[in-house]
This record gives sequence, structure tokens and C-alpha cells, in this order.
Amino acid sequence: MPQSRSRKHKASNENAGKFKLAPLGSLGVDVSYQHLVAAARRRHEFFEAGLGTAIAAMPAECRRDAITGPEESQVLLQSARMAIEKVGLKYARAMGSYAWLFWLRRVDVDLVHGQLPATAPYRMALAEALSAMTPKTDNYPATDYSMVFPPLSATAAESMLKLLGAASLLQMIHAMIRRAGKGQSIRWSSDDEPCSVPNSAIDEPISLYDSRVASGQPLVPGTAVSQFHSITESFDIRASLPERLLAVASVGAAIAVPQWQGQLTAGQFNVGEGRFLTGSLSLSGLEQLLQLAKSTSPWAQPGLASLIILLRALFKVAYVSSDMNLGVALPTVGYFVVPRKSLVEWLATST
Repeated sequence: MPQSRSRKHKASNENAGKFKLAPLGSLGVDVSYQHLVAAARRRHEFFEAGLGTAIAAMPAECRRDAITGPEESQVLLQSARMAIEKVGLKYARAMGSYAWLFWLRRVDVDLVHGQLPATAPYRMALAEALSAMTPKTDNYPATDYSMVFPPLSATAAESMLKLLGAASLLQMIHAMIRRAGKGQSIRWSSDDEPCSVPNSAIDEPISLYDSRVASGQPLVPGTAVSQFHSITESFDIRASLPERLLAVASVGAAIAVPQWQGQLTAGQFNVGEGRFLTGSLSLSGLEQLLQLAKSTSPWAQPGLASLIILLRALFKVAYVSSDMNLGVALPTVGYFVVPRKSLVEWLATST
């Protein structure tokens, strides 16, 4: 979390010069690729435009040179958050939800680099969440190919970079909300993002926590309620397949990960560069989470049980289905596509 104001927006763009596309493979995407490359050459302009538009959209009381206490800051920060989300939704109208997912998963996270290792993935996740609210529908013609390639226009490529700029500011607002929730005052500016007022009693513990997370050291026991299992592990007989959830974790920069295409059976793994690590979460851990959630009724949403069933069904589809060819390397791009009719059938047999 940022503790003091840096030069305007510099921290968000300090690594932008390394912008590149994740590998696309032989998809025949020359035109769309060129649109994105052209937009990338003007990345600073579009990124700053997204940031600037989001700042300008914040309420007037959030764009003044002032310092507010923790309680007042919470109200103002929530107003700023909602205003920035509306800006993100404006950019999201450029494409349908599948096209957004396809292209955002192929943008290098260095473009939204921040002070902590988790900052860039967090900003990318916010961008995906905003893009998912697009009202534009995807309409692709029928094809015999196993992958549908969504075209990317020059305007959509520009909107994507602007959306990433708005998502970066939204991440800063989220950080400030947590800071204010811990009792820290917030400094506001007429033309820049808010920042926390230095407070050693709060800053030092947060810095210690951040350093532990960045170094990979274990935190206090009890902070996790589920266990991650790599796709290459042998299944423990104490946790059967139906008791596991499909999990796809972003690892930031490309590393060597197990990957495959088509149906998955034992011994069919290859190792290649990817930004997503595939595995599973033990359902027993989520059962503990649900037990804890019973004492917090607003958190236990009615659709949670359905979501868990859906994830369990998708896990079965990706791991044990023997009569399909997904045609997508899940650890490489972080998602796969299932036809609606087939999904309904699989859900019916999995519940």
C-alpha cells in the first residue's frame, strides 16, 4: 500500500517501458495484434488518460487540497471508488466479456507494475472485474475450430489501456480504504490520487506484513482455510476428486508451468512458459469457511452454494472428461471455454 505521494502516477508507469504481449501462438491475429502494438506505442498517453479521467470523475470533495480523518475519509473514499468504477464501465463497453478476457489475459502485467509483487495482479483482476460488466454481447459465427479468436479494433485497444489506467487508480483507492480503516488520515489533492498521511504506529506494522508477503515467509497460522494442490500431484485418497475445486492462480511473470491441450489424462503434461498455475483447492477448507460465515449473514450470499457446485463441475470437466477437446492451454491463458449446452449437461450429472 502506498504511504506517501509520489510524483504524479510515476509509480504506476515506472515499468511500462517493458510492455509486451504474452505469447499468442499461431492464431493468425495479425490485424488485431497490430492494433494493440500501435496502442502500446502510445501506452503512456492512454494509461495517463485513463488515470486522469478517473481522477476527474471523483466527486468535488475528493479533489481538493485537504487532509481528512479516518472516519470522514472512509465516506469520501467510497464515493471516489464508485465514481472510478463508472469510468471503468464506460471503457468496458468497447468489447464483449469474452473478448475482454481474451485480450487482458495476453497483456503483460508489467504494464500495471506497483510497489509490491501483488499490486500488478490485483490491478489486472480489477480490470477484469470492470470489463465483465460490459453490456456489449459477443457474437461470433459458427466455426469448426476449437478456439474462437475475438478481433480487436484500434478503438478497443486504446480503451483497454485506458481501462488499465482506471483500474490502477481503483487499486490505490482500495489501499486507502484499508489504510483509513486502520485509523490513518488521508491526504487529498486537486489533480492527483489520494495518499495516506505518514503514521509510524500504522505504517511500520503494515510494512512488516508486506515484507513478509513479498519474501514468501509464512504468516500467522489460521489465515488460510483451504489447501492448494498442484495438478501434477497424486490425489490423496482422503480428498476425493468431487471434494476439490478447480483453482487457477496468476503467477505474474511467465514461468515454467505444467500445461496441456485437449483432454487431460495422467502423463500428458508438458512444461512451458505460462502466467497461470493450475491446481485444486480442498473442499474441506471451504466447508470450514462456510461454517465461519454462518455468524456473518451478509457475507453468506444465496448464490454461494450454486457457485461452489459450478466450480466443482468445471473441475471435473477439465480433469476427467474423456470425450472432449478443449483446445486451450489453461495454465497459459488462465481460462477455458465450455459450450453452454455441454455445460448444462455436465452440471446435471455433477449435482
